[in-house]
Amino acid sequence: MAQFLIKGKVIGTDGGLGIPKASIKVKGTDQSTVTSIDGDFTLEVSSKDVILIIGFIGYKTKEVEPDFDGFNLIKIEPDCLKDFFYSPHLKLMGVSDFVNAELGGRI
Repeated sequence: MAQFLIKGKVIGTDGGLGIPKASIKVKGTDQSTVTSIDGDFTLEVSSKDVILIIGFIGYKTKEVEPDFDGFNLIKIEPDCLKDFFYSPHLKLMGVSDFVNAELGGRI
């Protein structure tokens, strides 16, 4: 059975950085891989008739037909509402307790 190699990189449209540990799955199969710390991946498949499903927490899932003759740059979009994070109704509260050993006190 012939094997075909898919090479690529997954980046976010919200900054263009590589997404580490994004999942790359061949649709309809159990075959998958994850991206490196830089968002790079390679995947060997037995047919050129495949669809890749790209996913990562906080991003929209995307299906793509891979290019077997070149490098696949796959851009995925964040899956959150920006307005939610800038909502005047959202209040974040936290408590910190740091000990400064040199001064012997708390900040």
